[in-house]
Amino acid sequence: MVMHMTQPNSERAQAVWSESADPPSGKNLRVGWILNGTPNAASSRLIGYNMHSYFTAQGISSKILFAPREQLIESLPLTIARIDKLLASNINVLVIVKILRGDTLEYLLAACKRKNIKIIYAFCDEPVPILLDNAEVLIAPSSHYRSILSKAHVAKLNISFDGFDHDRNLVKTHTGLHKANLCLVTSQSADSVPCIKRLPKNIRLNVIGPSPKLQRQYFSHSAVFKKTPYRLKYINWSLKTVARNILKCDIGVIPWDTIGRAQLIKSSNRLVMLMALGMPTIVSPLPSYREIIKQGENGFIAQTPEEWEKYIILLRDNPKLRAAIGKRAREDVLEKFTTHEQGKLFLRIFDDAVRSA
Repeated sequence: MVMHMTQPNSERAQAVWSESADPPSGKNLRVGWILNGTPNAASSRLIGYNMHSYFTAQGISSKILFAPREQLIESLPLTIARIDKLLASNINVLVIVKILRGDTLEYLLAACKRKNIKIIYAFCDEPVPILLDNAEVLIAPSSHYRSILSKAHVAKLNISFDGFDHDRNLVKTHTGLHKANLCLVTSQSADSVPCIKRLPKNIRLNVIGPSPKLQRQYFSHSAVFKKTPYRLKYINWSLKTVARNILKCDIGVIPWDTIGRAQLIKSSNRLVMLMALGMPTIVSPLPSYREIIKQGENGFIAQTPEEWEKYIILLRDNPKLRAAIGKRAREDVLEKFTTHEQGKLFLRIFDDAVRSA
């Protein structure tokens, strides 16, 4: 595989190979996965379930050893006896996705060392020291991690990306109307919508966000956008319906009021999803978004409420521009950010981990 053109950005993928290098085979891989959620949790689905499916489709031994029944967990709920049973599954690579803590986590890591099982730690938010220290390989979705991790951790860090996983035949058909629906897809629940202080005339906003169950579980103190000073439509996120609900809108928006450490390491998966659907998108200036957005060509980066309003009005009043930017956005990500491309990158990373043993 030639990675020079198919990788989104040379900064985004550390594990790359050239035409002259042997392509990864995976023939020596026996992979086990410990996941932090169900397929409805983006981190587990994009990093875990999708990559497991890709590996098995390539004839590679891959097993999901543990995944919770509830949508998302942070703490490893396994007993020592259960860990011993899982690690008897004839694996030589264990991938741990976004687990943060657990009474038996230290035992799991030590047991892997004893059995010479390579530990791969995949994360997309704030990582935890015990896993950073004990994993032989780290996988993260943003090159910004290189500036916040220690030199020892950066030395084993691989920058990957999340492939979009909706039907690639889904694409926005833009109207010629001088009005537009904005679409904000979020896994968070805030008191009000960030950055967009008011809605211009002939603009509506749809927010696709956490279900009532997740609101109660993780965001019990949130007003669920009800303090926003204008009316909006709130839609419960569902893996089955999210893409089609996006396509009912005209412009994607990803606003962040504050860009602190947590936002600086965010992946680009939500942006890639919108772009792959052919949506013109306005975003806040996160590093992973800056790596993809070409200002005014395949999207817009807005840094102030005034810029947010300016770009919303520009796209509202120019239906042909909406269509052109959406088309360019789709072209720029459709082949580069597929689950298949992500899988090939993961395979190379995993292959290298085993070969270095």
